[in-house]
Amino acid sequence: MPRSSRDEKAGTQGEERLGWKIERRQKDKWVLVCPSCFSMMLQPLPTVSGILEAARYQCRDCDYRGVAIEVNKQDLEELHQQKRAESAAEDSN
Repeated sequence: MPRSSRDEKAGTQGEERLGWKIERRQKDKWVLVCPSCFSMMLQPLPTVSGILEAARYQCRDCDYRGVAIEVNKQDLEELHQQKRAESAAEDSN
């Protein structure tokens, strides 16, 4: 059911009264990535029907298996740079 403009105004006013603003997530700005190598090349793993559990993925780049993390696309390049710097520091030692 679509929200009316009155509902949207009430939600915004409530946020302003609390002194903070909720960041509205837009699906096109967030991606699932591997927490090990920050790759977006994830393949969903099958789950057992009837059991409530977190979605699990397998990374095609590093073979990590487990839960993925959701990252803002703008922050993803910064994460890649940090990962490269860490691996370069390990290689020099």
